[in-house]
Formats: sequence, C-alpha cells, structure tokens
Amino acid sequence: MFPHTTAYYLASSQATPQSTRGVLVAFGVILLGGMLGYFLVSRAMHKRRARSAADSERDPNHALVLGPAVITGKVAADTEGDAVTVAIEQTGREWKHKGNWYHAWKERGRTVTAKPFYVVRPSGERVRVEADNRVFLIDRLDGVEAKDRTTRVRTATLRAGEPVHIIGTLVRGLDPLKGGCYRDAAPALVLRPPRSGRMLISTEPLGARFAKRAKLHAGLALSAAITLLFTHGLLFLNHHVLYTVGKVVDASVVSSRTWRVWHKPRRSSGYYVYHYEITATDPNDSRRDNLYQEEVSYRFYDDVQRGSETRVPVITSGKLRQIGLEPSQNAAKLGIFILGTLVYAMTCMIILANTLPWYERRRIVDSGSGPLAPRRGRCQLVNFRSTVAELAGPHPTCRFAARSALERVAPFVTVETILPNSCPVAGQRAPRSTGMIHRRRAKVDKLTPSPRSRRGGRGLCRRWGEVGLVLGLGG
Repeated sequence: MFPHTTAYYLASSQATPQSTRGVLVAFGVILLGGMLGYFLVSRAMHKRRARSAADSERDPNHALVLGPAVITGKVAADTEGDAVTVAIEQTGREWKHKGNWYHAWKERGRTVTAKPFYVVRPSGERVRVEADNRVFLIDRLDGVEAKDRTTRVRTATLRAGEPVHIIGTLVRGLDPLKGGCYRDAAPALVLRPPRSGRMLISTEPLGARFAKRAKLHAGLALSAAITLLFTHGLLFLNHHVLYTVGKVVDASVVSSRTWRVWHKPRRSSGYYVYHYEITATDPNDSRRDNLYQEEVSYRFYDDVQRGSETRVPVITSGKLRQIGLEPSQNAAKLGIFILGTLVYAMTCMIILANTLPWYERRRIVDSGSGPLAPRRGRCQLVNFRSTVAELAGPHPTCRFAARSALERVAPFVTVETILPNSCPVAGQRAPRSTGMIHRRRAKVDKLTPSPRSRRGGRGLCRRWGEVGLVLGLGG
C-alpha cells in the first residue's frame, strides 16, 4: 500500500524500527534477563551449599571413620603459638586530588604458616590436625603490623580456644601425645588435607558464608526484576503495545509546518536546527480528537509541500499513535537506556566483587581518604608572641622576620612546644632527607636578615634556620 519504509517518514531524532528492536532485545531482554537468571541460579546454588554444610555439621560428635570428614570443636588450649597464620603484605601509596588526600594499600604477597594442632570435640575427644601451607583459612583479618610508612602486614590467625569447623580427610597416622616419645607414638586417626584439594578451616559455621552470598544474590535478583519490570512495563510500554496489537491505518495529511531552533555547542559559533511537522487525520475515525501531529523527516515534508505525498501510514492502538509502518523510539531515549543498563550491570559487578570476603579475593586492595600516616614536623603554637621573642632574640629586624615567617606557616603547623632540631610530637627530626634540609634552610634564610647586613646576623640566621627546620618551612 505504501511505497516507502518507516525510515522515510521518521524525523532525524528517531531511531529506525530495526535499531529499536535490536536495542530492546540486546539490553532489555538478553542483558537484564540474563542477569536476573544468573542471580536466581547463584542464589539457589548458595542456598543448596548452605544446607549441605549445615547438614554435615549437624552431629558434632559423630563417629570418626576413614575418609572425608568434618570435624567441629575448639582449638586445644595447650596449643603453643598460633596454629595457622595468613600474612598479607601490602604496599601503600597516597595522592592528592582537588585538595583532598587519598590512599590505597595493595597486596604484594601472601604467606601461610601452619603447624600440627589438636581440636577438642564437644565430647572431649582430641583429634590431631596436620594442615599444610595450602590450607584455606576462613577467619577475620584483624591483625595489622606496620613495617614502615608505606609497608604493612595484615594477618589472620587461628589461636588456641577458637571454635573451628574443619573439612579434610581422616587417615591412619601417629599421635605423639598418646605415646611416651616419638618412637612410642600410638596409632590414631589424623585429619590431613585431601589428596586433590585443600583443607578448609573455618572459625564460623560452614554454611554462614554461603548463606550470606545467597542473601546478597537474592537482593540483586530483586533489583534486576524491578529494573526489568520498569523497562518493559513503563519505559517502553507504548512500543510493546503498538508492536503487538497496533494496526496501520491510511491517514490524510491535513497541514504541515516548520520551525528552527538555535543550537550553540561548546567551542562553536552556533547554528540553526530545523524541525518539520505534519498534521494527519484518519478519514474512517469519526472522533473529534482524530487529528495527529508528529515531527517528520525533511524528505517527507518536502514531498508534502510539493504535493506528491498526501497520505501517511499511522500505526494506532486506542489513543496510542505513531507515524510509520512499525513503532520506533527516540534515539536519545535509547542511548540513555543503554547507558543506564550498562551502569547498572557494572554496579552489580562491583557489588559482587567488593562484598567478597578477603579469603576469596585474589588480591586485597584497601583504599580510603586521608594520607597513609600523619606527617612529621607539624606543630601547634601555644604562645605566639613569647615563642617569637624567645627564638628571634632581641634584634628588632630578626624579630620582624621571625614574626612574618611564623605568620606564614601558623595555619599549616601543629606543635605544642618548639625545641630546636626536633619535633615534639614524633620525637624525631622534622626533615626526612639531607637534601630536604638544605632546601628548607635555603628558603628559611631568605626570610631572615642577610649575614652581612648587621653584626651578629650570621648567628641569628643559623639559629632561625634551625627553628625553621622544626616548623617544616618550605615543605
């Protein structure tokens, strides 16, 4: 009936029907629907693992038999030292952005130290555990030891008295505590790592971590379902209705008009953007509101002006109408939808990555605001005038220079008392390198009288230069 496709009638701001369908299928169905399915499957998988772990430790006093086993109890109180230690060495860096300090600690290496220990079951039975350095420890990473300003070690330690749940393999071995000496060690069941895999030692119930992940995936699945419902039930509802139940009618062009809008992008002199609109009506529709206005392309508008086109296809369903043989959407709207969908997907990935416990991460990165550690050489002036008088001496010129220097650094310094060549807060010299000492002394000397200007000026300059090192001038 109509010799032209829908793209012939659509304005430049409209996407073609093929592009609209492609975007909705790719991002609205495949991406959002795939995320919803992944979250639901992950939730079911973690729920099943949590139930299986809870069933395995339901009877903590079950009989010990050879093979895979789950041992529940507490680390024996007579254990010497730490049974298992995971040490994570981190290197820190700091940077300043827009006047604010930020820092990050990145993992550089991870070492595991394990030694044999005993687990006391609720029945009082002791089981020897021989873990190796491949053990998988689930515990709090609560130990921090600073080596220097940019290096630290975070540790997770299994100590005596902590409750444990251990998954391993029971084998026949020797227990030194059941005999008089090593040669007299009695045979006993010993828990060792499985042949293919790692021993798991957890200070929390085995199903706790799976239950947490199941809860997280349930929340993400709910958000994906809401996003999917908002996309197809509200944002693109008109498109779905016209695509499924819409009918194409042959409308007559009643009138047309054009207007222009001034557009001024950045780094451009600006230009006019022209818009074209037609008014159409359905001769078979007897309703009063059967007039329909929509922006169209310049080609169709020009043909209407020349009289070669007087009919236009309109797809309609109730009060929903749109020019063309197939429904389409605004290109800017589709672009915003694509961007929003990608941001949502990336947000979900970041949430999943950041909520992983430390023992499941390949590399631990801790970041935050502020510097790595307080800097040295900062002071707070308690008595400004008396401090200036004491440090500068009786000479008026040197006192004026000292007062001017202190006024410059007072907002940046934080010390209670001032002692030459020392920092009262840290108890160490303020500068951190010899080169920094010379640079700071050179800047401080510029604020003091020249050694040749007055008698004794050289000594005053040196004295005030030493004080300037404490205050951190020039840094």
